[in-house]
Amino acid sequence: RMPEVFVLLSSGLRRGELLGLKWSDFDKDEKCITVNRALADIQSRHTKESDHVVAPGIKENPPKWNSYRTIPIDNECADLIDSLPRNGEYIFSNNDGKPQSPNTWSQKLKRFITKMNKEYPDIPILSAHELRHTYGTMLRRRGVDIYTIQKIMGHKDIKMTSEIYVHNELETLRKG
Repeated sequence: RMPEVFVLLSSGLRRGELLGLKWSDFDKDEKCITVNRALADIQSRHTKESDHVVAPGIKENPPKWNSYRTIPIDNECADLIDSLPRNGEYIFSNNDGKPQSPNTWSQKLKRFITKMNKEYPDIPILSAHELRHTYGTMLRRRGVDIYTIQKIMGHKDIKMTSEIYVHNELETLRKG
């Protein structure tokens, strides 16, 4: 069981944003999550004074491009998050309540997705970033306008959003 996959497919969060979610960022009544931070692995053995270290080897950053935002989620996602054990301030903490290392979490995701693919070959092996793109593509196919997708995904500018979701859809239509 890996509830993070469902939340990624329901929100389009980046990996570090998902792992940086705190219980205070989740509003069950309003059915939304607010992106206030992203966790990152510290790349060297030395931390900078400006690093906000939250656990050994893990720091907290603002979201990419300072894309602080609130993302609506459906009932199923809100219920899933609400059902998770509250064993720390982070929603997707380790068993000891500490934040997870993004790189270690990605290895866990790969093992989980590979196992799912073996049991259900129709499920592709996807990275966290590919799950994010799957969400954006689902929004586009449901007719959500490109400006709303940009806002939800936290893209810096509309050019990136349109290159990813409009261009890819045109290519798909050409093949069809």
